[in-house]
Amino acid sequence: MSERVELDVSELRAIEEHKWYLSEKSGREVSIEEAIEDFRARYRAVWAGSKLQQENCRQLEEIEKHQWFRSQEEGCDIGKDQAAKEWILRFADLWRRERDSLEANEFLEVTQAIEKDEGQCIEPASRVGDLARNYDCEVYLHFPRIGSCNFVLNGKEYLSAKSRFFPGNLAFRQGDRIELIVMGARRREAVEALRALLE
Repeated sequence: MSERVELDVSELRAIEEHKWYLSEKSGREVSIEEAIEDFRARYRAVWAGSKLQQENCRQLEEIEKHQWFRSQEEGCDIGKDQAAKEWILRFADLWRRERDSLEANEFLEVTQAIEKDEGQCIEPASRVGDLARNYDCEVYLHFPRIGSCNFVLNGKEYLSAKSRFFPGNLAFRQGDRIELIVMGARRREAVEALRALLE
């Protein structure tokens, strides 16, 4: 992709859902590149507004719970303002991190180090793509020398194992740390197969 696309986890999940709908509608497997472009051009603004509204409502629920518990501790109502200040200082960052985690958004995250000793080139990276196509899931990789990417997540470049930009001539090497993000119905099976391949 020509533009560097920075995503957060919840937007990546929304794009994954959009990709599925586009694939169903068109009767073919839509690429992540197409899904990102279409989502950001046509739906992102509405999605972002809806997400903000939902998060505000959920934060208010959490603040109300905090107000109830703290009022029980104090033996009197501490008030909404005090409860909001306390919750923001004590819990807001953790609450956001948990909600925006890969796990909370139904992704599996795996890091695998290449530790084999013999030879410099271990395994063609394209074998990950071949394996990923056997499962009903999406596999994104981050590793040294990746060259191009579909998106940036938490400051790291990720490329779909099924992407047309995937460098078929690239090989994993001893010492490489391969980071995988996997989403889809068969993600657990895919992760086990990918671990076996990379080990």
